[in-house]
Parts: sequence; structure tokens; C-alpha cells
Amino acid sequence: MRKSVAAILFLLCFVNQPVSGAEDAAEAALARGDLDEALGIYSERIDADPTNQELLAVAATLAAEVGLPDL
Repeated sequence: MRKSVAAILFLLCFVNQPVSGAEDAAEAALARGDLDEALGIYSERIDADPTNQELLAVAATLAAEVGLPDL
């Protein structure tokens, strides 16, 4: 598992927001190392809440990991 993915999982433990089923699925995808799936889930969540800074930060880190830094 890449170090940044482990760091994202660690930081998500401290996000002070209710967790939705989508975020559970995204975290499960991260734990399996499926960065593309996790990024897709976070992108959908961002579409629903484009001002959520935590989601934006996680998605930006994932995008950089999968080679899409301009996402």
C-alpha cells in the first residue's frame, strides 16, 4: 500500500463528520488499494457537496496518486 493511502486512512479517522455509506465504501476501496474506485466515490460525494474541504483534500491526494493531478 502506498504511504499516502495509509496516511489518508489515518487522517480519515479524525474527520469530525458523520460517515455515509459512500464514505464507508471509499474507505473500503482504499483499504483494498483500489485508488480508482475510491477516487470515483469521493468525486461523486464532491459533486453533492463541493464545499466539503475534507473530501476535496482526500480526492486531491488520491488524484495525485493515480496520476491525475489536474482533477
